[in-house]
Amino acid sequence: MNNFLSKFIFIIIILTGISGCKSEIKRTNKKQLVVSILPLKYFAEQIAGKNFEVSVLVPPGSSAENFEPTPREMTDLSKCNMYITTGNFGFDNVLMEKISALNPKLKIIDVSKGIQLINSTNNIHNEKTFINVADPHIWLSPQMAKIIARNIFAGLSSKFPLLKSTFYLNYQNLISDIDSLDKTIKKSLLQYKNRKFIIYHPALAYFARDYGLEQFSMEVDGKEPTPQNLSNLIDLAKKENIHVVFIQKEFDIKMAKAFAQEINGKIIEINVLSPNWLVNMKYITQSLIKSFNSQ
Repeated sequence: MNNFLSKFIFIIIILTGISGCKSEIKRTNKKQLVVSILPLKYFAEQIAGKNFEVSVLVPPGSSAENFEPTPREMTDLSKCNMYITTGNFGFDNVLMEKISALNPKLKIIDVSKGIQLINSTNNIHNEKTFINVADPHIWLSPQMAKIIARNIFAGLSSKFPLLKSTFYLNYQNLISDIDSLDKTIKKSLLQYKNRKFIIYHPALAYFARDYGLEQFSMEVDGKEPTPQNLSNLIDLAKKENIHVVFIQKEFDIKMAKAFAQEINGKIIEINVLSPNWLVNMKYITQSLIKSFNSQ
């Protein structure tokens, strides 16, 4: 009997551990919104307000680049009131088709609508033609964030018209915060116009476009750095006196450290999936300024 009880407890512990690894889609009495990635939760919560529960499909700490939802997550997602997505990660195309089939009435908001997308090709290539894929990191740009907010506001207002006035007030407050942030960043980066920086995974293309900077990435089209690309980047770093490599914790920090040693520099870790978008954008700005001042 004791042996049976021990096995039973062991199974319960295992099942509890497994459930803790899943995304945070919740069951609640509040209206349920699900966003694809953590930063979108910030925008959805700011606009939707306290009458909504906002969950995140891609779990914190996971990479959206190679995420695959489980069947359980697909079922839970199809039962929510609205799904809000950037629309440009690899899992999005297949996912949206599947959840539409499970629930044709589900409101899906693609926040990239109306955004001039950047093709996610590396700046340094050698006599090769690469397939252009839309860069999904649109939230890392205050100017694009305003379009994201507008799309979420429009989607919520369409789905819940009785709450449109509340959404609008929240939306205006959010836009005011974004405009204030944008003004501060422009002022801070004005003297660094056309400066170059190196990053492992090319997540700051929209930010660079906003503020007149140039991003160069170690990755090539989503793949590990090639010897040729690393050699070109080393030459660039020496020419431009660059001593910082930006890295996200989801990627190969060992390779970034080795590269930083090669250019007599250091790494700075940034979290592009931070839940506090406003604070994170300030941190990224200050980190870039710090890197430029080390040149």
